[in-house]
Amino acid sequence: MLVRHYMTPNPVTILPTASVEDAFYIMHEKGVHHLPVQDYAGRLVGFVAEHDLLLVSPSPTAAITLHEMLYQLAQVKISSIMSEHPITVDADAPLEEAARLMVEHKLDALPVLSQGELVGIITETDIFQVFLEVLDTPVPAVRLSMLIPDEKGLIAYLCRHIAAAGGNILSAGEFHGPKPGTRQLTLRIAEVPLEQVRAIAERAVQERGFVLLDIRECAPAEKTGHAEAPADAGPAGKE
Repeated sequence: MLVRHYMTPNPVTILPTASVEDAFYIMHEKGVHHLPVQDYAGRLVGFVAEHDLLLVSPSPTAAITLHEMLYQLAQVKISSIMSEHPITVDADAPLEEAARLMVEHKLDALPVLSQGELVGIITETDIFQVFLEVLDTPVPAVRLSMLIPDEKGLIAYLCRHIAAAGGNILSAGEFHGPKPGTRQLTLRIAEVPLEQVRAIAERAVQERGFVLLDIRECAPAEKTGHAEAPADAGPAGKE
């Protein structure tokens, strides 16, 4: 899974000379919460998020008129509030690299570059969507979660028994367990009833020391789109 397959391409952008008022208008019109900042040459020079705009906006309790508030917002340039030298991710980087950067730097979105050029934006919502795609399925299935020893061959052991019962593993997720030397495994299994999957799980508990964490029937998942809307023009803003 690469970033380019899950990013929003051709993101809406803004000029550094644009105002906070411009940014609010663009975000509202385009339905986005982040704007890469490009200069007239198309170079990425910054990044601005909706919360950056709110930080420089007058308080809702301020005793000023709407006209005065808009005037104040029009005086603040994006160049003065944007994050310069923003953290970016390459379009051909693994998706987990984008997730790692967001966690390490406490970010909710990243500009995406390819050969130094801005080609997209990826948000935490896009990452969550991928997580759902990994764990959800388009057809009814049994969701099985087990805690397993971190030893070679144990996942294969469980999968062999599921296959022998005629089951089709639609998705799988493996995570660190709560204790050292353990892993948490979550499978979505189609074409076998819940009770048959339960019997397989209980056999694994007895024979290999697995722990059954949860088993349930799940309805098909519904797909959603990207978090940010694509642009239909270049950098926006006015002098």
